[in-house]
This record gives sequence, structure tokens and C-alpha cells, in this order.
Amino acid sequence: MNNQADSTVQVPDGKSLHQTVDLEWLHQRTSGIYDVLNESGDLISMEETPAKETFRTGRPSEKILHFIRKSDGKHRWIIANSSPLLDDAGNLKMVLETSTDITIQKQAE
Repeated sequence: MNNQADSTVQVPDGKSLHQTVDLEWLHQRTSGIYDVLNESGDLISMEETPAKETFRTGRPSEKILHFIRKSDGKHRWIIANSSPLLDDAGNLKMVLETSTDITIQKQAE
């Protein structure tokens, strides 16, 4: 369980992001709270996140994402990685996504 991620996205009590497979729910939950930008500062859509890219292509993906909370302007920098998980026949079964908060490193740049 990742309590920090759950807190950041404000997952309801009794649930956890690691139990969340509904990407549309996650998008709706975060779209009202955060603007998500790429490293160049351009807004990105949910379709451009690593998990969605891996679902679409079947290949691993990594991106640096910049989250800005709309209510107070707080910033978070995240490296998001996704990898395909295949079934025995080699078909995409699910996507594993990991995120690492690199805000402190980005602030030091």
C-alpha cells in the first residue's frame, strides 16, 4: 500500500490506489484537483500518461510529470513508469505503474 500516493490523490477511506484499476475513475478524481504537465510545461491528457501508453502499445513507458494542485498551486514532480504484465499466451493482462516523487531533486535544479 502507498499511503502517500493515496493521500496525494485523495483516495476515499478504505480504498487504495493499488486496488484501483479503473483509470477513468482516477482521471476524474485527479482532473478536478490537479493540472498535469509534461517536463516542458505543456498540459497533458490522461491518454498521454505512461499507464495509458502501455495499455495502448504494450510497451514500457516512462515520463516525468509535473502536478500542480489547483486549489493552492502546490507542485509535485513525479517520475511515472509503466510496464506491461502479460498472461501465459503473451497477451497484455494488466499494466504495472510505479511513481517516484522527485520534487526535492527538481527544486534543487
